[in-house]
Amino acid sequence: MSLLITGYSGFVGSNYVIGKNEEIQFLGRKKPLISLEKHVWLKSTNPSSWHELLPNDCSEVQLLHLAWVARGKYLGSNDNEMWLDASKSLYNSFSRRGGKRFITLGTSFEMNFESPAIQNSFYVKKKLSFRDFVLNSDQVSTTWIRPSTLFGKFEDSRRLVPSIINSLLDDKRATIHTPSELRDFTPVETLVDFIDECFQNEIVGPVNCGTGKMASVNSINCLIQDTYFGHDIDPRFEYLSAHIKGSIEYWRKLREE
Repeated sequence: MSLLITGYSGFVGSNYVIGKNEEIQFLGRKKPLISLEKHVWLKSTNPSSWHELLPNDCSEVQLLHLAWVARGKYLGSNDNEMWLDASKSLYNSFSRRGGKRFITLGTSFEMNFESPAIQNSFYVKKKLSFRDFVLNSDQVSTTWIRPSTLFGKFEDSRRLVPSIINSLLDDKRATIHTPSELRDFTPVETLVDFIDECFQNEIVGPVNCGTGKMASVNSINCLIQDTYFGHDIDPRFEYLSAHIKGSIEYWRKLREE
């Protein structure tokens, strides 16, 4: 089986393809970060036409669809409508061409609806519309993964963990707006491993991916600071300490390049 992936240049996709040396077809606008003999780049600047570039026979293809608008003011962006339509077309074309295995990502907002503004956002509504579309179809074996609050390499510098780290690198104190908010902070590597597990073990339907442990935003802030300054780590968050250290090293190295 070969793998076809969209969104390979994003946060999750970049982490997923690193170290992969099997046959991969990259469908998208940007040149892949890695390029091996078994890799093929299906270049297209228009996501609405991606479905036309699928192989004629997809019976031996697994499709990992990660692409969606996720930067800037994405919660209210009209691009969400385009991505919904493009994703539906991609799914339908994959099915018509014999595709049998499809994995895509939902959003952590599915598990954290504490904000009505987010719950009613264009982004969430269109994401959930696509969820209902693929899960109500019995044509393709589909997995809808709901990730918890991810962090790790390649993420947007404006997200919580890198913003705290970069504040420390600038000798500043990070601004925390919701210190008591509870989240399941999950290393992106956990999701990467879970995607592979879903492919290998035919895990289908809507599934959650996280550590199963909740931590407040302020606790993560303290963990990052303790790790950065070499202080003792709160034993409750030992499961995240190595990954936080890796994130600190990643952002420090980017500063040096």
